[in-house]
Amino acid sequence: MTSTQRSESANHMLITYVPRAVPIHLFVSSYDRLISDWIAEVGREEDATKQVTHISV
Repeated sequence: MTSTQRSESANHMLITYVPRAVPIHLFVSSYDRLISDWIAEVGREEDATKQVTHISV
């Protein structure tokens, strides 16, 4: 992934959670929610990859 793609991805996530021209105190609470949701999603993805059935040979 290029740095431009990462930047565009981060920008899309931020716009999804934080409305434009929002006061700073609302920005901070929205940003906190974004980070919490992102951490939870990463945890779910890690759990899903650990639940792969191993085949004994």
